[in-house]
Amino acid sequence: MVIDLNDFDEGTVGPWEWDLKRLVASVNVAARENGLDRDERRSAVMRAVYGYRLNARRLQAFGVMDLWYLHSYPGRDNPLFDLDPKTKAVFAKTILKAEHTTSETLLLKTCHRDVDGGWRFFEESPVLTRVDDETARKIVGGFADYCETLPTARRYMLKRYKVVDIAHRIVGVGSVGTRAYLVLMFGSGDEDPLFLQVKEAAPAAHAPYLPPLPELIRHEGARVVATQRALQASIDVLLGSPTSPRPTAIRPNGTTIVW
Repeated sequence: MVIDLNDFDEGTVGPWEWDLKRLVASVNVAARENGLDRDERRSAVMRAVYGYRLNARRLQAFGVMDLWYLHSYPGRDNPLFDLDPKTKAVFAKTILKAEHTTSETLLLKTCHRDVDGGWRFFEESPVLTRVDDETARKIVGGFADYCETLPTARRYMLKRYKVVDIAHRIVGVGSVGTRAYLVLMFGSGDEDPLFLQVKEAAPAAHAPYLPPLPELIRHEGARVVATQRALQASIDVLLGSPTSPRPTAIRPNGTTIVW
């Protein structure tokens, strides 16, 4: 388990100052939602900027390879900052929950056996609903394209799985209105499930104000994948995007992937 950046729908190439402004705006909004007054919110924003500046200076001393593969593992001391006891307790609780959230536990929570013995998603309208046959065929077709973009070893591994069911899922606030699907797959029998999330990748909000991206990452799915690979220290082994211009993205077990 690795603690790292997450959610790259808005990942793109642009001025770093914009990224810092978005960060402090998020800190201010989170503080306001938690009932902090104006002075407390200002203090939170200033501490965020201080931490950003402090670690930017620390990272200057790292070699390129050390910096590129800098990891933060739960339960280990971080070389960039110290955690207070209260924060450590929050982390410990979150890690414990994550360790028990596996494909096996998700299967029992979100799926059931049909009368024919096969596994199917529970319908929880409007959050989780079935897809029609045409949509399912398009998703499976996109899955085949996505597989071809994976490294050879991963491609052979993933082709040992079989698609069993597909459902449409409404995702977080920032992605409401975009298409997202859950794909249930099985490998070596019923005790070997794998969940992939297929998610639409829309243009980044900053895109109209920036120069065109390089041709290799101009496809929205490729952009999301490329920025995640560039910014995460530990990359999801199933991260990929399609060669065809279908604006969708996949995530295994809740982590990001794009096809």
